Amino acid sequence: GVLTLVRSLPVIGGSFKTGLGGMASAARAAVDRTDRDLDMKVVTGGAALIALVCAFTPWVPLGIVGALLMVIFTFFFVTVSSRIVGLVGTTSNPISGMTIATLLGTSVLFVVLGRDSEPNAKVSVLLIGALVAMASAVAGDTSQDLKTGFLLGATPWKQQVGELVGVLTSMIFIGFTILFLHDAYTIGSPELSAPQATLMQLVVDGVIERNLPWELVFVGVMIAVVFELFRIPSLPMAVGLYLPLATTMPIFVGGVARVLAVRMAKLREKTAEERGILLGSGMVGARASSGSPSRCC
Repeated sequence: GVLTLVRSLPVIGGSFKTGLGGMASAARAAVDRTDRDLDMKVVTGGAALIALVCAFTPWVPLGIVGALLMVIFTFFFVTVSSRIVGLVGTTSNPISGMTIATLLGTSVLFVVLGRDSEPNAKVSVLLIGALVAMASAVAGDTSQDLKTGFLLGATPWKQQVGELVGVLTSMIFIGFTILFLHDAYTIGSPELSAPQATLMQLVVDGVIERNLPWELVFVGVMIAVVFELFRIPSLPMAVGLYLPLATTMPIFVGGVARVLAVRMAKLREKTAEERGILLGSGMVGARASSGSPSRCC
């Protein structure tokens, strides 16, 4: 995720410059309908409002430092999430990896700044990780929707307003549902296990209590470095290592099928490749929604 972030810095800089330029009403008026996003004043104002609420609301134990870390991690990892989803798809959105990286980085900074002894230190770190995870998830979903809208000729800012309505609506219902499940079964209990949340707790406890097995973390770092030295993209490889074999094998079979189809039909046109990707995406989406492989077409 960090290596992908470094490579994305030129894209981040260009996007930020374009966004600031779009704040001018004259520039906004000159943009075509299919390229018109939400006004950057609305975007930056909304982000600033969320940061202020997190920094100064008593029942959100972040404080100014925690809110600042949340903004920094969110800004960068949202870009990584959007880029990966734009290139591959939502199934490859590395939210877990970015969340773990956020928890590691935030926990280390809390220790360096001497905030690890505070009563709510662990809660603050976990809350920052949760906020970054949600922002990355919404960014990936929004990018996928905007990509679909681009193919259909939709208006981006209308899609983005719809995304905001959807996020606020789901936030209310999912929030109460999680609270209901916790009251009924207790999240993390044998009746309602939460393996990812347990992993996040172990990471935060390990850093703040100084008992994290750093040798395993650095082994993962070295594996990624070796991949990069061989010019193998480390993030897709890391996602592949993380996923179970039952999930990666169909991906491998699909890749082999694509190579054979291209060689046998001698396909070189970009249109044919896009149609193949669209067909494969349709099969994946239909399979996930129907639960029956016979209905994928």
